[in-house]
Amino acid sequence: MAVTCAVLDLQAGQRIDLEGDMYADPETYAADGDTSDSQHPEFQYAFEVVLNVVRESDDCIRVDFESGFSCGFPSDYSLEVDPEQ
Repeated sequence: MAVTCAVLDLQAGQRIDLEGDMYADPETYAADGDTSDSQHPEFQYAFEVVLNVVRESDDCIRVDFESGFSCGFPSDYSLEVDPEQ
């Protein structure tokens, strides 16, 4: 069962599943799960770990990950988190 967390509520250290996410992995999202065109094939195999969450504007929350990847999400967006953490 998927567990989600609002981007504004994310905490450092949380593990996030970004595979197929419409903002972080748009190629896989658009291809209904086909990862062959993904710019982030690592999302298939590993969670991204939250490093920092920054409000860039009223409508954009930037999430920085320990891997060096960063992505902006709408302020009302939720992400799938590792249910076993």
